[in-house]
Amino acid sequence: MHQELPKFHETFNPILEILSNGEVIHTRVMQKRVIEKYYAHLPKELLEETTKSGENLINNRIAWGKSYLKKGGYIHYPSRGNVQITEKGIAQKNTFKFK
Repeated sequence: MHQELPKFHETFNPILEILSNGEVIHTRVMQKRVIEKYYAHLPKELLEETTKSGENLINNRIAWGKSYLKKGGYIHYPSRGNVQITEKGIAQKNTFKFK
């Protein structure tokens, strides 16, 4: 079975699920929780892949997912480095569908 990292849009539901309790958490904590809950089963080599600039690729994908969720109004940044789900995000949770 071929395993691969999620595309950035495939991180939408996991991000919203991790934030669904409404707490304000630091982005790094959110990324860690998403990886632990949804992607820990992936091979270590995949989880350690980096971008050309040296950034961890899974964290990069989660960061892009977070950015698009903010643009859509599903999450917001109540303070620097912190993220929180919005009412719109709570209503949308687990409804993003991808093929």
